[in-house]
Amino acid sequence: MSAFIVLLGVSLLIISSIEDINGRRVSSWLVVLLLGVSFVSALTAKRVDGSDWHWQQLLLVVFWFLLLLPGFLLRVMGAADIKIILILALISPFTLLLHALVLAFGGVVLWWLIKDRDRREYPFIPFLTLGFGVSLWMHGVVA
Repeated sequence: MSAFIVLLGVSLLIISSIEDINGRRVSSWLVVLLLGVSFVSALTAKRVDGSDWHWQQLLLVVFWFLLLLPGFLLRVMGAADIKIILILALISPFTLLLHALVLAFGGVVLWWLIKDRDRREYPFIPFLTLGFGVSLWMHGVVA
């Protein structure tokens, strides 16, 4: 995958993180731009790790949707969180996204344990962005 596409996607994730921290909402235009970047990636038939994109990737999107739907219905996760995870599922191998989500949820738990136990809601996208970045590094996509 083009380094430009990865840089653009990560930049949009960082902007989404800042919006999530500041206002607990992410603009729809940012989600649409991120979706556009993922479609460009899919059209070039490459995933973020450079491997070929296959139609089976859509099955992973459905898998992640079904796995995350209870979190949305129970109001544990917001709509933007779910949308961005599904967009990342469109362009990421299963293990890369799994590592990113484990790191993100682990980050939320650590933040809760160390910093702020009284709060019930946390902005998840910053943790997801950090987890995705570390996961890209772990998988050798970025150096």
